Amino acid sequence: MSEVRDWPRIAIVGAGAVGGYFGGVLARAGAPTVFIGRKHFVDAVNSKGLVLDKSEGQQRIAGTATTDISAVRDCSLILFCVKAHATAQLFACRTASITRIVFVLQRIPSSYLLWFMSQSPRRNRVA
Repeated sequence: MSEVRDWPRIAIVGAGAVGGYFGGVLARAGAPTVFIGRKHFVDAVNSKGLVLDKSEGQQRIAGTATTDISAVRDCSLILFCVKAHATAQLFACRTASITRIVFVLQRIPSSYLLWFMSQSPRRNRVA
């Protein structure tokens, strides 16, 4: 018996090592996932798929990747997997009609996050 899930469309912003792993796990589970990252990552995922390297071995997962941040516009969930120098991407997405944002942050001072959240018109935020 197979379980059917109704997944939201998910964007992984800052797809690289961390975002690639989390997005890969979600995509492997069946979630419609778009990876937004640097050109070399995008080219590799679009041509060869994403390789998840886990203790039980490697698994290649077909994926859709782009360098265009506007790909978040039709997503209900965004995982931001970025470093401090890439925080401009956070603000590029503020106008998107999204349901949830999850921050998987790398080297970002909490003051950036607190300011961003204070500017957001969204309700039901979790800090």
